[in-house]
Amino acid sequence: MKKITPLSLHLITFFCLIVGLELQAQLNNYRWTTIETNGHAAGRHENGFVEYKGQFYLMGGRGIKPVEVYSPETNTWTSKAKSPMEIHHFQPVVYGDAIYVIGAMTGRYPKELPLENVWIYYPEKDKWQKGAG
Repeated sequence: MKKITPLSLHLITFFCLIVGLELQAQLNNYRWTTIETNGHAAGRHENGFVEYKGQFYLMGGRGIKPVEVYSPETNTWTSKAKSPMEIHHFQPVVYGDAIYVIGAMTGRYPKELPLENVWIYYPEKDKWQKGAG
């Protein structure tokens, strides 16, 4: 295994600096903006958000809330089926034709408990299914 020489280290540092400056210059023109939408999503906290087939799915959070879907094509929020129970502290994962909720918690603070099962949401059917435990 070759040792990194001081000259090599300086060249690597210089290269990273140049790349970093270039990225910063490219990102200087990007800004966060608020957009007006048709409809709106309910306020939530400790929820999950995932993209599935060009739509964005907002799900879970404290309390039992509906799945809400944002379509960037129509700039519209649509309300779907409510979650089967309170689910929070998770990141949903898309696999195949479903959205999986794995490792979520349920219950109120300070007695939050891990879910005993995986929960699966099928967007095209707007249905929830209890998965493996």
